[in-house]
Amino acid sequence: MKRWIRYMAVATGLVLIALGAGWLTLDHPGRNGVLAAGIAALMLQGAAFALLVAQKPGTPAFLAAWGASTLVRGAVVVGFALWVASLERVDTLVGLLTLVALLFVLLLLEPMALRWGGSDATETNGMARE
Repeated sequence: MKRWIRYMAVATGLVLIALGAGWLTLDHPGRNGVLAAGIAALMLQGAAFALLVAQKPGTPAFLAAWGASTLVRGAVVVGFALWVASLERVDTLVGLLTLVALLFVLLLLEPMALRWGGSDATETNGMARE
């Protein structure tokens, strides 16, 4: 649980940085696109990382969780594009590009977060800390 909380804290900070940059540089529909993408990315990545943390690395269950979360990310991007395209006050291109960029950055954060200490300070995922 500790790893998930740390991951979500860092992920939320990164999303807030993206929101801040969007608010400073974009018009109202663009801001709405960044906001929608940020919310979607945090929800999706929170669930995906929770699924990964629940599995022991190197096991078939971990690989299955990783593969399933990858497929779900793709489906969410398609669903998000279709949903945002139907909204008038949201810039579809900005929202979609922001979502893909956030998912990519947060996906790169996952391997580091999996190495952060869990509930036991002397061990991480069954491997001794260095």
